[in-house]
Amino acid sequence: MVVGREFQRPIQTLTINKAVAVSAGAAQSMALLADGTVWGWGRNLSGELGTGAQFSTHFPFPVLGFTNVVAIAGGAGFNLALKADGTVWGLGANGAGQLGDGTTIDRSTAVQVSGLTNVVAIATGPNSGHSLAIKSDGTLWAWGFNFFGQIGDGTTTNRLTPVQIGGLSAMKAIATGTGHSVALKADGTVWAWGQNLHGQLGDGTTTDHFFPAQVPAFGGVVAVTAGQTHTVVRKADGTVWAWGANSFSGQLGDGTFIERSSPVQVTGVSAAKIVATGGQHSIVVLPTVTIAALAAMVQSMNLAPASSTALLASLSSAQRSLDAGNRSAACGQLGAFENKVRAFRGRSLTPADADRLITTTRRVRTNLGC
Repeated sequence: MVVGREFQRPIQTLTINKAVAVSAGAAQSMALLADGTVWGWGRNLSGELGTGAQFSTHFPFPVLGFTNVVAIAGGAGFNLALKADGTVWGLGANGAGQLGDGTTIDRSTAVQVSGLTNVVAIATGPNSGHSLAIKSDGTLWAWGFNFFGQIGDGTTTNRLTPVQIGGLSAMKAIATGTGHSVALKADGTVWAWGQNLHGQLGDGTTTDHFFPAQVPAFGGVVAVTAGQTHTVVRKADGTVWAWGANSFSGQLGDGTFIERSSPVQVTGVSAAKIVATGGQHSIVVLPTVTIAALAAMVQSMNLAPASSTALLASLSSAQRSLDAGNRSAACGQLGAFENKVRAFRGRSLTPADADRLITTTRRVRTNLGC
């Protein structure tokens, strides 16, 4: 078997079944299984895989001490787990207090984060050396690396044990970037603090903040995530918004490479279900779209009868092929439909409607594995 290869398409992870959650750290991965155990693989230079040693592995191994787990989070060389009893445990790199156990000693077996109980959510990230936790009373706690003020306690002092972040209550969700933190309150407002060089705090400035600051005039948010130096959120209406670094990778998805210090809407995305970020990229999960839904879109548009009939005929043929089990034919007929849409663009179809149909057709083709 070949190991250590890079892949440009999804491959199945060996021996992992019944996974309910996954997490990626800087160079390590974890999977939480339905039985509450956690398995890890990848780099292990600081003991972050919890094998009791410091050897990296290309195959999943059980993480020692991570049992009865309900949530996991991977950081820059360390991993965290939230157990069913509300305690938080960590292992791996700890030079800045990432594990919250009151020391700066790396750990290859799990240690409990000091003083944290009744926790309901945890967050850290592949580029992060700090962590956040929400307790059942809605309070927010942080620990670890604090060079940019990302802990939010008004200092730049690393915190070896969790400290409560004042001024915030009724917290719902949290995320961490390299040097910034993001939190969502139950009222739909977003708060951010720490490094702001690229505008990743979303307050219209590039000034660092050592205390949480509200993203101004912005609400209705139901999910937050943070990349290395950018932030992405999902609103209740399914739209996605982003701010921060954008110069080289276009991770804000607004059609430009311009950095933004205030929220901008991600172009062409609606009805988003999930948002996620990597270091310099962003991902959204959209609902499954069917051929029938595509036909309904065509019928809702003000088209000339001949154009509508031609488009619907292609979709009808694709649906019949799919119903007969001929996925290849259905894919080809959807391709023919897309070509017709292009031909009608600017004529019987407005450019905006044509673009919507093309984007949706590609989603249907992706769902079918075309």
